[in-house]
Amino acid sequence: MPIVALAPVVIKAMGVDWQSKAVVVGITVFFPILLNTARGLSEVNPLHVDLMRSYAATPGRVFSSLRIPNAMPYIFNGLKTSAVLGLIAAIVAEFFGANGAGLGFRIVVEIGTSSLDTVWAAINIASLLGITVYNLLALLERRVTGWHASNRSED
Repeated sequence: MPIVALAPVVIKAMGVDWQSKAVVVGITVFFPILLNTARGLSEVNPLHVDLMRSYAATPGRVFSSLRIPNAMPYIFNGLKTSAVLGLIAAIVAEFFGANGAGLGFRIVVEIGTSSLDTVWAAINIASLLGITVYNLLALLERRVTGWHASNRSED
């Protein structure tokens, strides 16, 4: 469901407090993380699972030593996607129910007064915030999953 359709419904049901915006953001970020994690946990090479079983690895050991490491790149992809989507969701939620603070509120107020320079400043701040959070997560991903083939250079 698009966030533009979800935000007004949640805010109408819960009120304009921060909790309603947190629910909108939570719903928005939950599914990319869930789907990416599930895919990472399930896309394990069957030969690797068979090898661990031949060494008498318990299901818990297979999960912690094989499935979780295999899922880490997928989890980080979900986190990076959700970080940006969460920022967008928070701003959109503020469009529909702001109580005096936030970038979404500022954008709505300044559009109403035709102060486009302030609108563009708020949009640029949101963009820089999204880029910064994404890049910090990408840096953390490289540190955590440096062993993964996607982090190796082609040289």
